[in-house]
Amino acid sequence: LYDQGYHFSHDWCGLLEVSYKDSLKTRQKAFENINAWPKGLIHSINKDQASKVSNLTLNNGGLFLPQAGWIAPQELVNQLFNAAKDTNRLRIETNVSVNNINFKNNKWQIDSNKGSFSSEILVICGGAEAIKLNLIDQLPLTSVGGQITGMKTNENIKKLATVICHKGYLTPENNGQHCIGATFDKNTFDTNTTLAADNYNLAMLAKCLPEI
Repeated sequence: LYDQGYHFSHDWCGLLEVSYKDSLKTRQKAFENINAWPKGLIHSINKDQASKVSNLTLNNGGLFLPQAGWIAPQELVNQLFNAAKDTNRLRIETNVSVNNINFKNNKWQIDSNKGSFSSEILVICGGAEAIKLNLIDQLPLTSVGGQITGMKTNENIKKLATVICHKGYLTPENNGQHCIGATFDKNTFDTNTTLAADNYNLAMLAKCLPEI
């Protein structure tokens, strides 16, 4: 997609799952002994190696995935839509609320606030909102709310060179900001952001990675 000219912010800079507590250090040691995965995919590193790949001084090592990284989701989705529209095989209808879905005469019938649609093929990609649909509500699915926080970069972390995962995560700087997160609230459809969730994300970062 990117090579076809549909650009979006991203960086395959690797990902460090830092062993910030004793149980994770024990798991890391067990991982080293098993030696089950190719090192090009994931391997164990000590705190000096972790500091080198992250470009920050860290107190602990961890498991490093050199081929992982970060991507800007909204930019990627917009470019996926642009690429699909350029094929002339996609039409996007916005602000549509689907009320009911039925299968009649070998076609899917979709009733919405903008009228009815029909199609031989139906793919549901509605995230948590899809749970409310009549075809989906019979499945044992649960909605989970997760808020991320955009944090302005500073002198301490602006040099971060890889994604760091702890109980949450911290991404390298992009357009002057880092992405940290995330909350994990079960059984909620609320998409409003809150100051309490931002404070939780910041507190978790400070607890797990106090050195930065």
